[in-house]
Amino acid sequence: MATSRNPNSTDWTRPAIGAFTITAGAGALTRETRGLYVGVAGNVTVTFRNGESCQFTNLAAGVIHPIACTHVTAATATGIVGID
Repeated sequence: MATSRNPNSTDWTRPAIGAFTITAGAGALTRETRGLYVGVAGNVTVTFRNGESCQFTNLAAGVIHPIACTHVTAATATGIVGID
């Protein structure tokens, strides 16, 4: 049974229903994230749906961070995966 995707969901307790590799600065994402997995710790700058940007510093590795964004504009962190 397929699970419907709700890009506006703030239910962080539900499991991921998809994931995709993110290359910082490569342009707008094909879909909005519900979270970001960081493989190697570092900084990540994102753009939100409303157009505002924010730099998250020293994001821990091996963690899914609850960051819903439409673009990863820059990063010193690597191994970034978008979760939806």
